[in-house]
Amino acid sequence: EEQGKTSEAVMNVKQEHWKTMEQMHELRTRNDEQLEQRDACAEALQSQIERLSEERATLRTELDEWKRRFADAEKDVHVGEVWQQQMQASEANVADLERELAASRESLAAERSKAFDVANCLADERDTTSELQRELRESVAQAADLKRQLTTCQESLAGGHSEVSD
Repeated sequence: EEQGKTSEAVMNVKQEHWKTMEQMHELRTRNDEQLEQRDACAEALQSQIERLSEERATLRTELDEWKRRFADAEKDVHVGEVWQQQMQASEANVADLERELAASRESLAAERSKAFDVANCLADERDTTSELQRELRESVAQAADLKRQLTTCQESLAGGHSEVSD
């Protein structure tokens, strides 16, 4: 009986051992499956990390490009503002020059008017001078006539004076 108990106990131990072995086998199988899932998950995560790292690098490059473009745009805006200020200053200069031109035109018109007045005066003076020269020639001619008449009278008187003395 003891032997029967012992053999039953050995059988129970063998069954327990077999059960434990089956459980271990199942655990190992599940563990292997979980390890495979973990490895697959780790691989997927590593792949995703690499993809995200590449995407991050791409986004950084794009961000740097946008920063550069923004800086360029700010410079362009500044240049545009400077040009606008220069344009406004140029427009003010043009307005000043236009006013100066208008004043110069008015001054020129006044000078022309004076020049025409002077030209008219000179023409009048020329006419007056011509008239005076003509009158002077006539006066010289009259004086020459008077001198001849005086000479004739003196000669007449001198001739008449000599007849009276004779």
